[in-house]
Amino acid sequence: MKFPKTKNKITKSLNFRDAMKSSEISCTENNNFSSAENSSEFSNIKNILVGVPFVNGLGKTKGCEFSPKKIISLLPEIWINEYGVEIKSAAEIFDLKMINLFSGNIEQGSKTIYSESKKIFSKLKIEKIDGKKAIFLGGDHSISFPIANAFNQSFKNSGFIILDAHADCMEPMKEPTHEEWLRGLIEKGNINPKQILLIGPRNIYPTELEFIKKLKIKYFTTKEYSENKIKVEKEIFIFMKKFKQLYLSLDIDIIDPVFAPGTSYEEPCGLTSREALSLFQKIISNKNIKAIDINEINSLNDQENKCIKLGAKFLAELA
Repeated sequence: MKFPKTKNKITKSLNFRDAMKSSEISCTENNNFSSAENSSEFSNIKNILVGVPFVNGLGKTKGCEFSPKKIISLLPEIWINEYGVEIKSAAEIFDLKMINLFSGNIEQGSKTIYSESKKIFSKLKIEKIDGKKAIFLGGDHSISFPIANAFNQSFKNSGFIILDAHADCMEPMKEPTHEEWLRGLIEKGNINPKQILLIGPRNIYPTELEFIKKLKIKYFTTKEYSENKIKVEKEIFIFMKKFKQLYLSLDIDIIDPVFAPGTSYEEPCGLTSREALSLFQKIISNKNIKAIDINEINSLNDQENKCIKLGAKFLAELA
C-alpha cells in the first residue's frame, strides 16, 4: 500500500538510528529512546514503527532482542520498495518509537509492552486515518502476547492473522513465552478462537493440535497453502471481511531456513521468501490492518545478514 510522503519535522523522539549508534538494544538496558507516553505527537500520515527489544524464550531466543537495531540499520539499503516508494531512512518514512525496558524482569517487561501498546492504539483510534498502522519490531514471538492483548482490549470486532511455522499453543506459563503466547491469548486474554486465523504451521506438537481442533481454531498448514494458494488466500480474505480491525503477526520462521537462516527454530520445507512476501503484501493491502508485528529474527544465528535483510525487506513494504 502506498502512502503519501510528508516533510514533517523529525523530533528528538524520532532520532532512532543516531541513538542506536551509542548503545546496544537489550531488554536489560536503559535505552535512549522516548517511551510511547512521553513522545511527541504522531504525524497524521506516517505509520508508527515501534522497537520491542524483548525476549521470553527460556534462553532459546537470545539474540532476537538485537534485531530492531540491526533491521533498521539495513533499511536504507532498500532503495525503493515494491510499491515504488523511495526508502531513504527509517526516520523519514516512519514515526519511530522504542518501548523502553529497563530490567530483565519478564513480568514487568510484558506489562510495560502492554501499557505502551495501549497508548499507541489509543492514538490510532483518535486519529481514525484509513490505512495507518502500528508496526512492532521484535524481539521473539512472546512480544505478541501483550501487544495483541492490548489490541483486543482497544478495538472491538478485531481479528488476528498469524503467519508462523509453529502453532505456539503449548500450555502457557505465568508470562507466556514464544512457544505458547497464542494459547495464552485465548486462555488469559479472553480472545475468542473464532478471532484467530493461523497460516503456515508445519511442526505442531500433538497436544497443540488437540487444543487447536478442540477449540476449532481455523488454520492452514504450509502444505495446504503451497498446494492450494488460491483457495487458501480466498479463505484469508473471507476471514478479513469479518472484522473492522485486523492484527497481523509475522514469525520469520514461516519462511524456509534456506532463505531465513537467522531464526531460533529452523523448520525445513517452509515458504520461499517470495511466497511469504507476496502473501504479506496481499494481507497488508487491506485497510483494516491496524497493527503488525515482525518477530523471531535472530542475528546471532544469521548468515551474512540474510535474515536481517529479509526483515528490512518486509518492513520496507510498510512505508
